[in-house]
Amino acid sequence: MFIASMANAAGPLATQPAPTPPPALSLQPPPVLSVKKNAPPSELPFWRTKPDVRKRLMENREVVVSVRNEDVTNVAGKKLIRFTIRGVGLVTRNKEVAFRIAQQYPKLKDVSSHFKTVNYDASKRELILICEALGFQARQILKMTPVEEDWRSEIQWEVIWGAFLGMKGVLGFEKVSDTHTEVSIQTNYEAEKLPLPRVLMGFAFEVIAQKVAERMRTHLESMKDPVLPVQGSGF
Repeated sequence: MFIASMANAAGPLATQPAPTPPPALSLQPPPVLSVKKNAPPSELPFWRTKPDVRKRLMENREVVVSVRNEDVTNVAGKKLIRFTIRGVGLVTRNKEVAFRIAQQYPKLKDVSSHFKTVNYDASKRELILICEALGFQARQILKMTPVEEDWRSEIQWEVIWGAFLGMKGVLGFEKVSDTHTEVSIQTNYEAEKLPLPRVLMGFAFEVIAQKVAERMRTHLESMKDPVLPVQGSGF
């Protein structure tokens, strides 16, 4: 609650302090894609540099997921655990349509029972999630940032409150043809301690992520093309 104190109305006008001018608006640069269109091989994800994985994606329509946690040392010499998720699959859907469907965040509950609560505040671009997996419940608020270009679109997000605070991720939609889109996810989280035992944050988590990714592809391919509301109006 904000309480404002008023100046003495009986006092002379000349003694009233001059009003404080409002702070200058800070101009934020527009968001940009996390990858370059013609990136060198050293900057490409693993599925672009391994022909066998590329074949599994394009010809066999496999969904490839990798979950890892590893010990790292940051620039300050502090030892941390880095937890990452990498996944990709080919979706039979136009890039723009798939991108619009993915932004209907409340529909996540239709994708997987792991999503228990999903609420989206479009005016703030904040996604409130309660997820459950492996006997663990995660309550989070994510800041969602859509970025779109003709060849690739992204939903960039960051956990700004709750479990995995500071985790960042990118859900990418890259045009393969007029009817096919490469959909990928990349996340990164570093902390001194993970919320779950490391053994669970490896293979067990990878199995869950694989199933959710496969259901997400089905969701993107089967949903009707939505008409998104004007930003700020909600769903």
